[in-house]
Amino acid sequence: MLKFLKLLIYILLSIVMLAYGLDWFYTYSYHHPIHARSKPSYVKQFDDLQFDYALLGSSRCIYHLNPVQITKKTGLNGINLGYSASSPFEIKLMVHEFLKNHRPKKIFIQIGDRYNQIEPDTLASVAWMPFLNNEYVSEEFYKWSEDADFLYYDKIPFYRYVNYEAKLGIRNVALSYFKNSNFEPQLGFSAITNGKKVHEKPKTFYTLEDEKNPHLEEIINFCESKQVEVYFFTAPFYRFSEENQNQVLIKYLT
Repeated sequence: MLKFLKLLIYILLSIVMLAYGLDWFYTYSYHHPIHARSKPSYVKQFDDLQFDYALLGSSRCIYHLNPVQITKKTGLNGINLGYSASSPFEIKLMVHEFLKNHRPKKIFIQIGDRYNQIEPDTLASVAWMPFLNNEYVSEEFYKWSEDADFLYYDKIPFYRYVNYEAKLGIRNVALSYFKNSNFEPQLGFSAITNGKKVHEKPKTFYTLEDEKNPHLEEIINFCESKQVEVYFFTAPFYRFSEENQNQVLIKYLT
């Protein structure tokens, strides 16, 4: 019986040590990537560079604004930090992360149908899981996420990587050492190459509430404190069917 207990303790300790070891390795890979697999990882590759501007937003930003082309036309150096499904919450985290080590003259933020969203986006927030050891990131998730239990916030080592294995698992970790992401060659821009027919998409129905978004307000105040000009823009919606978008967004677009 004593041998069994010793063996059980040994196995449990080995599992705990392995979990801590894997958590450290995965986290290090996302914080110090050779080839970034996400935008929160990507921005860390440029800590020693300065930009004239940065672009932030969701898929309409990453798939349509190419800093390489903008440089050819204007001579200004910029970076596209947008990524799919980003809501004001994730954009705010990116602004804080970017302005840690950069002082661009201007940042441009795309807003639209997610204007009223307060909570972290289920899809977009996954990219920030490796950065929960950052005090600001962790505090913001605790503040706004309805799923803020102790498992979700890295209280159990390696849990976040197991829970989000499809997005943060061994495949992405391995690729971060061996293969460029699709946005790296063009400073964060990613061309649409999936071949989908746009005219087959359904109409877009939504109504925006005329209320200020606290994340956007925090972005404005934070940028002012850093003496960085912030501009908001919106993008066209294919077969858009609501009429109130401009009336609600106009306070930020002017």
